[in-house]
Amino acid sequence: MSWPVVVRNMIVIGLGLGVTFPVFTIAVQNAVDQRMLGVATSTLQFFRSMGGALGVAIFGSILTNSFGSSLRAILPAEIANGLTPEQFARLANPQALMNPAGTNAVLRGVADPNSPAGALYLEAIRQALAFALHNVFLLSGALQVATVILLVLLLRDVPLRKSAPQRAPEAQRSVEA
Repeated sequence: MSWPVVVRNMIVIGLGLGVTFPVFTIAVQNAVDQRMLGVATSTLQFFRSMGGALGVAIFGSILTNSFGSSLRAILPAEIANGLTPEQFARLANPQALMNPAGTNAVLRGVADPNSPAGALYLEAIRQALAFALHNVFLLSGALQVATVILLVLLLRDVPLRKSAPQRAPEAQRSVEA
């Protein structure tokens, strides 16, 4: 996938998510009593943060587990069986794709990074990482669709308020003073 395609896809996802956040905030604020607006908004932000942290942890562990098994499946059987557990653990580190120093550190003791064997290992790491990321995106997409359907079915219809929140009497007196 080319760089412009990646940038285009990120922009589409960002625009799609970006327009939904204010809508959800308004829906939550509209569904609670006016004196609870701050609590509702902060709770929404808290759950967004917790969801993000848990999502990264869960999908990161799925990525890591699927990366190792994908790498073993992609490597030719005679090469994969010839690796010691320590050598395979070194190869199952996607940091090799980040920079030349990472490549040298990962391939140290397995193959020369500039040799055909080193190129084979790096290509296997790239393919395994692509396969693992593909699985994570498919799973997250399916989970998002299921969650949206569930939330839409459970969401009750609350008409928007027609007036601005009224100030508490003591707040109004301090503004007039």
